[in-house]
Amino acid sequence: MTTGVFFGYLASVLVFATFYMKTIMPLRMVAISSNIAFITYALVEDLTPILILHALLLPLNILRLIELKREVRKAERAMTEDFSVDSILTVMKERLLAPGDVLFRKGDAADDLYYVESGRIDLPEIGKQLGPGDVLGEIGLFSTTGRRTSSAVALEKTLLHTLPRKKVASTLVQHPRLGIMLLRLAATRLTENLSQASPPSMTETPSEEADDSAMTDASRRHFKSRLRRAVAIAAVVLVIIAGGIAVAPTAYILLSRDSAVTSWINDATSPIQGHIMTPLPLPGAVVENSGWIVEIENEHADRGDILRSEARIREAETELDKLEAYDAYMEKLIGDWQSRTKTYAAAFAEKLDREAAGLKDEIAFLTERLRLANEAVKRAKTLSDQGFVSAAAEEEEKQTVLDLEEALAAKKRALSTHQLRRSWADEGIYIDEDGQNPNWAYQSDDVINLEHQKAQERVAVARAALEKAKQDHSAAIRSFRDVSSAVVTAPDGAIIWSRIAGEGAAVTAGAPIVSWIDCEELLVDVPSSDLLVGLVTQGMSADVIIEGETRTRKASVVLSRGAAGKLGPLDLAAVARGHDADTAQVVLSLDDAAGLEGCPVGRAASVDFTEISYLDMVWAFLRLQ
Repeated sequence: MTTGVFFGYLASVLVFATFYMKTIMPLRMVAISSNIAFITYALVEDLTPILILHALLLPLNILRLIELKREVRKAERAMTEDFSVDSILTVMKERLLAPGDVLFRKGDAADDLYYVESGRIDLPEIGKQLGPGDVLGEIGLFSTTGRRTSSAVALEKTLLHTLPRKKVASTLVQHPRLGIMLLRLAATRLTENLSQASPPSMTETPSEEADDSAMTDASRRHFKSRLRRAVAIAAVVLVIIAGGIAVAPTAYILLSRDSAVTSWINDATSPIQGHIMTPLPLPGAVVENSGWIVEIENEHADRGDILRSEARIREAETELDKLEAYDAYMEKLIGDWQSRTKTYAAAFAEKLDREAAGLKDEIAFLTERLRLANEAVKRAKTLSDQGFVSAAAEEEEKQTVLDLEEALAAKKRALSTHQLRRSWADEGIYIDEDGQNPNWAYQSDDVINLEHQKAQERVAVARAALEKAKQDHSAAIRSFRDVSSAVVTAPDGAIIWSRIAGEGAAVTAGAPIVSWIDCEELLVDVPSSDLLVGLVTQGMSADVIIEGETRTRKASVVLSRGAAGKLGPLDLAAVARGHDADTAQVVLSLDDAAGLEGCPVGRAASVDFTEISYLDMVWAFLRLQ
């Protein structure tokens, strides 16, 4: 027999068992088992229509079973929990009775349900009195006759709350436990009424045949009940053995509530060595005041850098004062030189003016001599022509004219040079007769200016050194403050998760002081199997139901880890209880946290990977075999 044929026969047996069941809960359980068997059969034999049909029936049967169990749990809670009438007082009307007032008489129509808030009510027919907190009128209200079974008379001033018959049904729908309470109350009072009636005759005994018949019917019913239970158990066991072997390691993930809401755990560390000087916040406290948690002080911090920087400032100030004095001296020398240069320049100009005046006089004198020499040449020529003098005398006079003309031209050139030097002197350019600059004009000025420039550069360097020394001093003070006193911080709004160090304890730099979490960044730790981890991908969506809620919230996969690499308490504030040595791990980011009250870290959660079906896991398992 092949695997597919085996699951086909198993599914057929389970379908027959489903039709055999007489009670709804075992029927649903066996139907779920048959759906799983048919799905396995369809996968192995590649029967797509059967696969689609039972893939749709399986979640439907699971949903109906969950709804049935929910209703059963509600009924069980209603049977065991007490009902407080305070929750329905808002829909009841008040009624005040004076002593002796008759609330109703035996045989009256039962139209209201009553609750006694204060006072006492007498029920004369059954000899019983009711006081504050008691309910009356329920037997007549729910009996087939709809009549009162006893009268009710006020013994003292009594305050009642009344619920009309027409509002009873709607109130029972909203408060099912009220119906259970009334049922228990009616049963109790009927029992009390029967106990006051005549007991049945002890001489009357049922016939032996009737007794045997009753015992036979009871045995038969008991046998059938046990047979149905055995068939249901056997069917479930067969499904678990046949189909669960393949998928049980991963299927429980889809239905379990072993996941937990968590968050990344962070340590707030001490930035310096020292002692904790302020009280530590309690776990659960919210971080405020710009993240301030606790203050650390180091009373042994070294002040040496501050003292050394102060000494460097004093040295820099002394050096700057010395250089500034030298620079001031150089400026005085420059002023003195400028004054001397001005005096020399005036004398130089005056000298040029005098020399120019002398040249002008010489030019005038030479000009007059030249005129006379020209007249002498003319006379010598006339005399030579008349034969009174020789031609040599005439040539001698001509030579004299030439010499005078040359001397006059030289003087004019000299005067022009003096006038040019004088105009340059007005512009601050001083030239000697040899064309060179006088020593007083430039050479001493260059030396003084160069030295002055060097002095100013040294002053600038000294000022920069002083400024740097002051900056180093400020840095030394800040550094001292940083190592002598510091604040341990965490983001505003973070919640203190645990205290790691004790109050007043000595700590080193980097030592953790407290751990904190951010409840704005909620995660879900999901115990998983290696098979499921292989199917999830980064960013895959999932549905999450947090313990205490019915709302489904959206989440997405942050990371997945195999069994050997799971995150633990050092990384997560809460670790799901479903983990053991063989489980893998999927961590979800809760995308939808709106409406969550408080910080739900540590609460259980149910996770459904909407993109991964049970069939995906079965198919993945079969591919790996």
